[in-house]
Amino acid sequence: YDGAADMHLFGRFMEESMAYIRDGNLPRERRWQYVSHYMKGKAFDYYTRSVAPRAPSYGVNEFFTGLFDHCFPINYRQSLRKKLRYFNQGEMSVKEYVYELNDLLNQVGIPDERYRVLTLWEGFSPYIQAKLWEEELNPEQSLWDDIVRRAEIIEIARNAANRVTQPKNKNPKDGRGNGKGGGGGDYRPGPPGGPPGPSNSNSSSSNSQQPKSGAK
Repeated sequence: YDGAADMHLFGRFMEESMAYIRDGNLPRERRWQYVSHYMKGKAFDYYTRSVAPRAPSYGVNEFFTGLFDHCFPINYRQSLRKKLRYFNQGEMSVKEYVYELNDLLNQVGIPDERYRVLTLWEGFSPYIQAKLWEEELNPEQSLWDDIVRRAEIIEIARNAANRVTQPKNKNPKDGRGNGKGGGGGDYRPGPPGGPPGPSNSNSSSSNSQQPKSGAK
């Protein structure tokens, strides 16, 4: 980890470091020294300046909190909270929206389950919110998983209904019938009350055979 202000990279480094310490049975007094082998740049500066002088006394929370404060801007979480206030489903699918929102909530560090549910609900499209109410769910009492499950079903049902109601052309090439029949020309309707007129190609040949008016 090079100290980039990226919560995904930071979180991955933290998880892998803890797995390395646990699976390797690293001794407490030297664990951060071993972890520092996978640090560089700004992150390694943090280790050499702050951790190395008293590495044995550094606990896990102290180490990673200090690393976060050293590498991330002081207003980083504030900017995430601002983003969270305006975050909504928009054009995203339910699955995409839930994934992005959950990731953002985790980055901000919001453990309160009811607040997370309220944020989830209020970010859904008005259509999905209305359907959730019809399903007798509500943001004050319903669980996150129940809301997400019903929202996904609502989305699937709406997409299926949209496919059914979309007009379909009989002929995908030109939209004027199925292409069956003897004539090769374009269809041209006849006069009201009469039979359909001939195609353009046939009509032109017929007209050429008819005598002109007034001919002797």
